[in-house]
Amino acid sequence: MELPVRRAFFVLTLPSLAVAVVAIACSGDPSSAPEDVTRDDAGSSVIPPGSKPSEPSGPAGTGLATGLPCDVQGILENRCIACHGGDDPPPLLDYDDLKAKSKKDPTKTIAEVALDEMRAKTMPPTPAVPPEDDEIASFEEWIDAGTPRNSTACTDPPPPAGDGGTDAGADAGPKCTSGQMWMGDDDDGTPLMNPGEACNACHQQQGGPNLRIGGTVYPSLHEPDDCIGSAPPPQLRVVVTDSRNRVFNMPVNASGNFLTRNGERPRPPLRAVVTNGQQTRAMVGTVTSGDCNSCHTVNGANGAPGRIMAP
Repeated sequence: MELPVRRAFFVLTLPSLAVAVVAIACSGDPSSAPEDVTRDDAGSSVIPPGSKPSEPSGPAGTGLATGLPCDVQGILENRCIACHGGDDPPPLLDYDDLKAKSKKDPTKTIAEVALDEMRAKTMPPTPAVPPEDDEIASFEEWIDAGTPRNSTACTDPPPPAGDGGTDAGADAGPKCTSGQMWMGDDDDGTPLMNPGEACNACHQQQGGPNLRIGGTVYPSLHEPDDCIGSAPPPQLRVVVTDSRNRVFNMPVNASGNFLTRNGERPRPPLRAVVTNGQQTRAMVGTVTSGDCNSCHTVNGANGAPGRIMAP
């Protein structure tokens, strides 16, 4: 099933020498980062109600105002829209979708029925893993608050066309730089599996752990699915900062893959850099989805120029 059209925000800028910045970014430990921060929590479910969006609106994944709280939008993008991106099953892409009356129970909205099914562990359906407690709590908090409409977009505007990520292999056709393809068993559960494929969407349709963030780093812009990516050395890391200023360090493994670990719960919107400890390649803007390879495909999808590239 095709994912809904997305405008990419995972476009990466040209690498720059930023040793001091990298040292600060890589020093964060998500297990010890404080929960309380002094700035507003941009990912909070409880938001001032608004009658209409104050910015151009669009469905989840577009970067436009969906009318949804940022954390609710992120959950939909990571957990739902791989299946609920079209007409059947019903779409879960924006405020109006979730406020529509449910055909299963016309006395409730789709959002209320979704919460019931998340609590009952029946949605998302098997083989997908059940939602985690914080995901259910975000939905419940928003519904208990009266499902107020978020009048602003959760992510930054997309970068200008052609910005970022085009300094290596921009005009070349698909090529597996490593010369090695993933030949393993798709059922063995290794974090090395299926480099280049959309991790979160696949796990929600075919089973697998609930990844909050997952993707693949490559040495060039156009690398085919299942091609082994930028394996160490040097040791690359994807460093994500969430809306609470918590920092999540994800080492890039021998397939080029990176992913959040069990218990790591970044809260959108998210910012990211790829670093080798001396150079960094920074993402332009912010995102609510952590399914990086859904836009960073072999040729780029929904505005992305291609793969996430190492600095």
